[in-house]
Amino acid sequence: MFMITTGVLVGGVDAVDHKNDGLWFIAQVCCGPIVIAVDTATQFLIVGAPIEKRVTLVGLSHVNEIGTLFIAMAGLMNFVVILDALQAKPNTDFERRGKELEE
Repeated sequence: MFMITTGVLVGGVDAVDHKNDGLWFIAQVCCGPIVIAVDTATQFLIVGAPIEKRVTLVGLSHVNEIGTLFIAMAGLMNFVVILDALQAKPNTDFERRGKELEE
């Protein structure tokens, strides 16, 4: 949650945009419903705004990229945790550690 909040604060609300940054959004969506809410806010507040207002609302250059990267990294870390949870076999680690202690 810290990385998502920091990414939105640093890069702006437009750091999550499924139309312009599709590949980044795939990584970001692993953060859960909050990213979908931020993307919905982006689509309604920024993409639908006139160009004069949109210029003042978007993040610029590297700042936007850093925000996008923070949110994508949070999503990828969640994805790794999900993969780890799916792979884990119950009690195998404890049994192995017990055998090492006995030897």
